Amino acid sequence: MWKVVYITSDHKRLTQIQDFLQKEGLFVRLRELAKGTNASYTEVMVTEAEAEEATELLNAWVSRHL
Repeated sequence: MWKVVYITSDHKRLTQIQDFLQKEGLFVRLRELAKGTNASYTEVMVTEAEAEEATELLNAWVSRHL
């Protein structure tokens, strides 16, 4: 089962987050929402078993990259 750990409409940030989580050894899946509209968002998902770790890593990453 997959858990959403981040949602963004910023493609640059999406790429950075995906790269970061993968370098940390997590398996990442992306799911685009509202494709083809002006408000296109993408969900960043990880396995349920890795969701807590991914959330902690992302919290630290976001605080450094604001």
